[in-house]
Amino acid sequence: ANDLLAKLTNNSTQISIESLRDLKSGGIKETLDIKISDELGIRDYELYSGGEAFRIDFSLRIALSKLLTRRAGTKLRTLVMDEGFGTQDEEGIDNLVQAIQSISEDFDKILIITHLESLKDAFPTRIEVTKLPEIGSRFEIIKN
Repeated sequence: ANDLLAKLTNNSTQISIESLRDLKSGGIKETLDIKISDELGIRDYELYSGGEAFRIDFSLRIALSKLLTRRAGTKLRTLVMDEGFGTQDEEGIDNLVQAIQSISEDFDKILIITHLESLKDAFPTRIEVTKLPEIGSRFEIIKN
């Protein structure tokens, strides 16, 4: 997760996952503590902006997906992102596009669903869907 998160945050944010916690009474307890740190130190997830939280979530989802598929002895086939760019500023969008391109070898297909005009040429192929009032939707495949 940290490799991808580093690309998304210009190396400013890290994730630490702890699955065991020492008890004050002397034992050990299973837990799932996710600690997120940046240049301000460790902060609660709720204190990150929508764009920052999305980048953290995306990194964790990809890392957990890779872990689970590796354990199952299979391969990640398809990544679908539906409107994930709306919370990002311009730099966040650029970093997210670069991160997606950097993991593209891990997937057979990547589908990005967005209404942002600035992303039309970010990927090698796009499907443009146009809603027509009388006949329904029409789509066109465009190679960049």
